[in-house]
Amino acid sequence: MANTSRANGLRPVDFIGNPYCGKVGTYMLLASQASAYYTYQPVKLLSASNSQGLQVVTALTGNGDASIPVGVIVGFSINPLDLNLAGSNRRAASTERYVYVADSPDQLFEIQEDATGGAAASSASGKNATLVGAGTGSDTTGFSNAQLDSSSIGVSASYILKIIGFSRRYDNEVSVSYAKLIVKFNHHARATGTTAGGGVVGV
Repeated sequence: MANTSRANGLRPVDFIGNPYCGKVGTYMLLASQASAYYTYQPVKLLSASNSQGLQVVTALTGNGDASIPVGVIVGFSINPLDLNLAGSNRRAASTERYVYVADSPDQLFEIQEDATGGAAASSASGKNATLVGAGTGSDTTGFSNAQLDSSSIGVSASYILKIIGFSRRYDNEVSVSYAKLIVKFNHHARATGTTAGGGVVGV
């Protein structure tokens, strides 16, 4: 069976030891940030807050980005000037928006591997990997283009992702291109590093 190639970022599916209950933190994207942002896009903290004390987040760009992630965008505040589907699922460039982030260090995500250099093998479980396409997305669907870089799978603890295993779905075949994997962040702003502060927790 061939797996369908449908990259849509890092989708929250579970916590370690607990089901995912939809809990998020509230953060800020400022009008001065010129890039678009998308649902299921990974982000990191900036050393800045708005006038209400909400921490500002910015894109985690992938392979060359050594910064520590804080989580993944799961939604945006309503934009009254853009109520269509894409306007609800993404944040247009240079617009101020509240952004809701799955920001627990124990959060698990489902992500598609990009099959670069071959499909991720069953032995990938327990190893680490980097991201590709983390700072881009689709203006049509509103979803992130982030994928797991299958050519990077290895043991380096500096890699952004820890592979927990493969998603147990009837339409997901292991060791076949574009498989969906379950991952967590290897390093996290709420558990490691020196970046402090943050959004309103438990919204």
